[in-house]
Amino acid sequence: MEEYLDPYLLEKIKSELNGYQCIACYGTGKKAEKIIPYLKEAGLYEYILSFVDQDDSEMIGREFHGFKVRRYDEIYDKVEVIVITSSLWWPEIKKRLESYEDTYKQHVPVVAIFDKSSQKKRNFSGQDYEEYVEFVKNRRRSGDSFVPISSIPYERYASDAKIIAFYLPQYYRIESNDIYHGAGFTEWTNSSQATPLFCGHNQPHIPYDVGYYSLTTPDVMLRQVDLARRYGVYGFCFHYYWFSGNRTMEKPLKMLLDNPEIDIPFCFNWATENWTQKWDGGKSGVIYQHRFQPDDPVNFMKDILPFFNDKRYIRINGRPVLIIYTLEVFDPDYARNMIETFRKTARENGFPDLYILLSTFQPYREETIEDFNLDGVVEFPPSGMNLDCKTILPAGYINPDFYGTVFDLKEYVDKRKYIHEYGTKNVFRSALVSFDNTARKSKWDGVVFHGASPDVYGKWLQDILEINRKEKREEDNNIVFVNAWNEWAEGCHLEPDMFYGYGYLEATRDAIYRARGLNTEYISKQVEEILKQGVGKVHFYVLCTESRSKVIACEPIPRYLKKHYKGCMVSWCLINEYKEFVKYNPHVDEVLTRENLMELEQMLSGIAEKSREAVIVDCCYNGYTMENSSVVHENVINPQITAHNFLQYGSLLESASAVAGIPKIKAEPVFYLCTETDNPFAGERYVVLYSKPDGAEKEWQYAKWKTLAESICKSGIKVIEIGDVARVWTEHEYYIDYTGDKSIQVIAQIINGSLAFVGGDNEYAHIANAMHKASVILYGKQKENEALPYSGFFENNRDDVFLFHKNGVKGITSEMVVTNLKRQSVL
Repeated sequence: MEEYLDPYLLEKIKSELNGYQCIACYGTGKKAEKIIPYLKEAGLYEYILSFVDQDDSEMIGREFHGFKVRRYDEIYDKVEVIVITSSLWWPEIKKRLESYEDTYKQHVPVVAIFDKSSQKKRNFSGQDYEEYVEFVKNRRRSGDSFVPISSIPYERYASDAKIIAFYLPQYYRIESNDIYHGAGFTEWTNSSQATPLFCGHNQPHIPYDVGYYSLTTPDVMLRQVDLARRYGVYGFCFHYYWFSGNRTMEKPLKMLLDNPEIDIPFCFNWATENWTQKWDGGKSGVIYQHRFQPDDPVNFMKDILPFFNDKRYIRINGRPVLIIYTLEVFDPDYARNMIETFRKTARENGFPDLYILLSTFQPYREETIEDFNLDGVVEFPPSGMNLDCKTILPAGYINPDFYGTVFDLKEYVDKRKYIHEYGTKNVFRSALVSFDNTARKSKWDGVVFHGASPDVYGKWLQDILEINRKEKREEDNNIVFVNAWNEWAEGCHLEPDMFYGYGYLEATRDAIYRARGLNTEYISKQVEEILKQGVGKVHFYVLCTESRSKVIACEPIPRYLKKHYKGCMVSWCLINEYKEFVKYNPHVDEVLTRENLMELEQMLSGIAEKSREAVIVDCCYNGYTMENSSVVHENVINPQITAHNFLQYGSLLESASAVAGIPKIKAEPVFYLCTETDNPFAGERYVVLYSKPDGAEKEWQYAKWKTLAESICKSGIKVIEIGDVARVWTEHEYYIDYTGDKSIQVIAQIINGSLAFVGGDNEYAHIANAMHKASVILYGKQKENEALPYSGFFENNRDDVFLFHKNGVKGITSEMVVTNLKRQSVL
């Protein structure tokens, strides 16, 4: 495992353990694993004699990183110092160890590594702190990351894997929480109090849509089911809490059983670890635990059978699916008999058997599946991820009291470290939404998987969906799990929040769609069917009208159709105001226009119904809504391509051809000019500026435009500003204001006659690209995994044309633009 070593913690280890040559480490948890590389770096690892744990620990006698775990009484007279590795419970452990002195009459020094009182504080600059404060202020605002609800629901294909999300049924008041955590406590109590501990830390997670709900009425679960179905979540796997007849969090499950209108498939994950005050499954502070009574297996089945009998319960080949979280709490012989009793009882009640799966909650051993007569494995991330996931130190200010662990989730996903073998062919893979339990575990002992986002999660999910597809699983067995639907106190939820909106749900649906693969043969198969009917030639109707930029970029599509389907007719269908953009294209036989998208769809529907030779080439992505219109376009060819991800499929041209169901086209667009339109500035030497931003985030300050224009003018080259309104505002004699309502053909002639074009990402930039004009495009910050919208000239001259900056367009200076113009020999 790659590790970031905190220099302050390393300094403490070196100073407090200096000179000791026989060391025992107390603890066998995650923090003990974290301390090992520090001891190696400090040159102390070779002096470790043993690991120690409390007397009733299940780890006693086992191997931990090559060392045998022992009780205190076995080692106290053999070591020089005991190092406490726990970050949260070290005061309690330290007192316990010190109390042993009276029993064993020998003093052994104790060092608590995470005792912050003697550790040197991290130092941060004032600027670090100011950036952190600004981040916290802005963190609560919905910004570009917020994804609105989709207006078009997911459509399931029979070949789609079934996405099952783990579900925590805890969000209502229960007696044990009132007793141990305070009156009225629920998971919302933890999640709502979280704060960002460093810049970029995604806290708090504030629910959106369903809100801070209580699982005491069907209305909440009905809304959750509606969201799940809308985005492709097939079912829920509820955590099921049963401890030797004691039940907890059972009311939502009983409500589900009593209300068949909550129509969603479901199954159970039996949460077998002890329920403790610390939520760690340990043996201290136990609230509920197993008693291992002889009749427990029979009673368990009596309680769960009504759910198995429900028609909504998920089955594989008729066998109800039951996941067991861990078998480590049971004696092996007891566990084998218990599982056999489960199976026998199921058969006695009319089922072929049970389908029993074990989660990969640590410790997982390959021999367990066969040894305990189980049917397979379900991955349960983030369990085990710490063994492969790199730890990092976030940049900038970090809360001085934070001593938790920060893992690099993005690197973990990018390198596909989630791919594991389990010694069985029957593996149900799972994807992790995100994970951050600092809301529940406090600053001391929290774990943050940093870099989580809908894109990172979607990448993981798509990958394991594609694995399922390649394995050609049978429908019943074609299942993928997601952790989780609603683990809010662990920062792990598909449910919408105020920061990402419906982003994780949309990433789920998009991953399902992308895993299907693009349908690039749709148009060719349509043509094939038409020709089989004896039709002599086809007539293509190209629907491409989302924006001026896209209309210009997609010019090669009619060329492609004419080349591949000899003798075909091509009509371009778009709104009235875009007609001049395609009117002079020699590859377009006619231009059909209407006032808006609704009228275009109605027109095409009529054509498709009446004409045998008609093939609709639908280049509009799924969910497109025209401005000032309530019509939502539905693309059924490749519905996975939407407004939020189309540039992940390539340039505007590539994504549009993919949307339409033809192979991705990579070609240079051409903008066809009207030969009867003149350039009013013919013979002049000038640069064209277009200063209107494409959205507020692309705004470039007026002063910068003025400075740039005057720099160009001083070199003896005129500046012509185009667009709706002037924004340059310079009185230099070489500046020409040509803004206002002008014909696109006139503007195209002006761009064609210019030395260069300067502006943002807009339709005029696409004209400059089509005309191979030297240009500087103020692009700002490019989103990860997204292509540039342009193909052809701009793409081939990317370094000269585009100006990027990590702070967006506002980070670009006028000097940078001038430099790029000089590089292209314009100035």
